[in-house]
Amino acid sequence: MVNEIIKSSSEAISEVQINNRDFYIADFMREIRNSLTAQLEQRHILFTMSCDENRLVHGDPDRLTEVIGNIVENAVKYGDGGAIQIRCALEEGHELIRIQNTGRPVDESEMASLFNSFWRGANAKGQSGNGLGLYISRLYLRQMEGELSAEILENGMAFILVLKIS
Repeated sequence: MVNEIIKSSSEAISEVQINNRDFYIADFMREIRNSLTAQLEQRHILFTMSCDENRLVHGDPDRLTEVIGNIVENAVKYGDGGAIQIRCALEEGHELIRIQNTGRPVDESEMASLFNSFWRGANAKGQSGNGLGLYISRLYLRQMEGELSAEILENGMAFILVLKIS
């Protein structure tokens, strides 16, 4: 029965409509900053963003908003409440959005499972969630011809979103 639930959830996710189009990343990220600033300030989290170059990228802005929202929500839940930083950069012909937070990172042994469906790390005890956020986020980015990866930092985590340049 559990396998049937997982299969039907995966099928429903893969049927989500992705509407890829060209859009300017700095304009888009300005809207993201405006929507996040008050929420993060209310929690006394230092929030900084550096996305000044207005390059034309290709993807689904609505789904990208969901992806960034999910990663920031995870940073709030599992971080230490200290800081969240978002930076954009052009690297090897792609737009990279790097979302970084302070706090205890996941264990190295958990990195291989981080993007699996219904997976929750050891630090998820006591936190609400279903283990689908990062899985769905990666699926969305791949449907935008992009990618999502993660890095363990000395004092936190970084998630790197890769978008196609138009």
